[in-house]
Amino acid sequence: MVKSSFISISNSTNTEMIYLSRSFEDVLGFSRRNWVGRAPIDLFHPKDREGVSVVIETCIKLQKLATLMYTRIISATVCVNYCCDILVCTNRLLQEKDLPGIFARTSLADNIITVTDNHNINVLGSPEVFHTQVKLGQVLSQTDVGPISLEPEERICLVLDHQKSFQIKYCSSLAVPIFGSTSKELERTSLLNYIDYDDLYDVQEELNEVVKEEAVSNRIDFAFVSLSGHKTELQAIVSYTDDGLILIAKRNPEEVLHTTAKNDIIIC
Repeated sequence: MVKSSFISISNSTNTEMIYLSRSFEDVLGFSRRNWVGRAPIDLFHPKDREGVSVVIETCIKLQKLATLMYTRIISATVCVNYCCDILVCTNRLLQEKDLPGIFARTSLADNIITVTDNHNINVLGSPEVFHTQVKLGQVLSQTDVGPISLEPEERICLVLDHQKSFQIKYCSSLAVPIFGSTSKELERTSLLNYIDYDDLYDVQEELNEVVKEEAVSNRIDFAFVSLSGHKTELQAIVSYTDDGLILIAKRNPEEVLHTTAKNDIIIC
């Protein structure tokens, strides 16, 4: 089977790559060992790097859950997922003729962006061409629901094995505050074990559909039930790669607002 996609995970503070999935070597022909520790911007075409840097820095600042970017490694889409302490990217090689199809399967990404020569940044739905983080940030912030938080939002990344009942292959560092379990406790177990019974069928069907369609940035809302029985309502974005599904989750804002309101103290 020809590999066409891989996962990269970078530190969100210095954007140094800390993980590259196995298909990186099949897709690009480079050694993972030689690229871990380098800046991900080195993977991109020299003429696109300035524009890509603007997009990535803006996504981090706005804490974008999922932004689809078309640029050149050879020719690739990169789905950029901001996940608090890390930046997780789904990287997929494609030809320009494939672009309409991939965009059609990505309607739930926060934004769809194309980076071309001369550092031109185009956002789907906007007639303008952007070159700076300030201007780009103004248009990207319009797709956010509610005010932009200046505080880092807690999020978690899971990499799921789509050939082994969605077994958790990787779990990022915020497992305890969000899931109530450590990464070590969750890894090598199936995500389906923790889905609330009422959501289980829909989540399983949606994950199977992501695999079937090789989709990018499909949204799934579900309740996660911890080992202790605590239930947390989550919003998640799921993307397909040859090496597994990437799932980025955060607490459902509606649940956070409800919890805050319930805990308010009113002094008369």
